[in-house]
Amino acid sequence: MIHCPFCGYKDEDGKHFGHGESVCPQCGKKLSEPAAGTSGMALNPRYIKPMLCWVLDVVGMFLAAAGIILMVLRLAETGMTNSKVLLMANLMAAGVGFGIAVVGGLIYGFSMVVNHSVKSAFYLERVFQRSNER
Repeated sequence: MIHCPFCGYKDEDGKHFGHGESVCPQCGKKLSEPAAGTSGMALNPRYIKPMLCWVLDVVGMFLAAAGIILMVLRLAETGMTNSKVLLMANLMAAGVGFGIAVVGGLIYGFSMVVNHSVKSAFYLERVFQRSNER
């Protein structure tokens, strides 16, 4: 049995799906025939990265870049001043920039964890659906 993951069409006898790439007779989408001995699941999953992950990616990368830029600019200014107060202020600002960069990296890492967790749940759900169809 072959199953279209896009529209749900089931081909009980397998005559509509040939070897290699095929087209679903119901929705017209391209499908890849699974390897011999597999569960019959087509190799075109519908997993799409969640919007939350995209937002976290952008925010994390922006914060990391902004923190690094702030840190580099402040450290560059420390050599241009003779005042100890300005030196300490620049070093503190560089520390804040480092902290912002670390937070950005953590947010980006959290986004990757969320994405992989959602993707794993998606594929596990598909496997359980296939096992319940038998």
